[in-house]
Amino acid sequence: MSITLKEHVTSRSMRQVRRDTNLELELKAVFIVFGSDDPSDSAVLAAGPQYADPWDGVLPLYAVEHEWEVLRATGSTGIMKLVVTFGHPSRLVVSENEIELNTMTDTAHVEKALEQVHYPDPDPNDVGDNIGVTEDKVEGVDIFVPKATYSETMELEDIDDTYRDLLIEMVGTINDDTFKGWAADEVIFLGAQVTKRGNGNFKLKFQFGVSFTVTDDYVTESGTETVTKPGWDYLWQEKSRDSDGSTVNHTVVAVHVAQVYPQADFSALGV
Repeated sequence: MSITLKEHVTSRSMRQVRRDTNLELELKAVFIVFGSDDPSDSAVLAAGPQYADPWDGVLPLYAVEHEWEVLRATGSTGIMKLVVTFGHPSRLVVSENEIELNTMTDTAHVEKALEQVHYPDPDPNDVGDNIGVTEDKVEGVDIFVPKATYSETMELEDIDDTYRDLLIEMVGTINDDTFKGWAADEVIFLGAQVTKRGNGNFKLKFQFGVSFTVTDDYVTESGTETVTKPGWDYLWQEKSRDSDGSTVNHTVVAVHVAQVYPQADFSALGV
């Protein structure tokens, strides 16, 4: 079956967008594609609209982004929805990678204070730096902690199946070596958004989370332990129990650091 496109009735929408210091016109149009369920099919790409001319040659707009949605996955009788963004031709130029860093707060539950004043002092129950000690547990408190996400956008002329699968397989992995200035284990790959542009290149936006490695002292039954928790590892404290094993108290027996995300070589991403 040959590839055919039909523009969705009344689908066009126009708006002004700011790029750097300039205001530019942007046009979006929706098409229904018949005859394939594969956006990477060369025949589909060739059939896609490359430019729009809403003012009869006065200011032609070029296809700068394509968004695909498979409506019926039946091979040569498949149907897809295609949303094309038309914009100024300057957007077709391959530029340097765009970098974005967002810092914000997250919440974390802590059971140990940085410092704690006791009244009376010394504390008759000897809770130390533990927060919210009851008969059977340390309740702790929720606090704000730093959180950061890092993204980088780049363009590639082509993406093969091997690289496509790599982008999927590496989601949820942490860096096994220094990456963008952060130490091993401090960066987690959250995924990538891939868009095919009007010039035939692929625009990729990579998303990462950042968590610093921290070192702290923990008082245990056997003494003070200096513990290092790599960025995305999980730290938990083992508490002692009464002789019958039924009740947990606030005394720390041991501190454990668990690796919960697999490591990966982030240089394979090429970003």
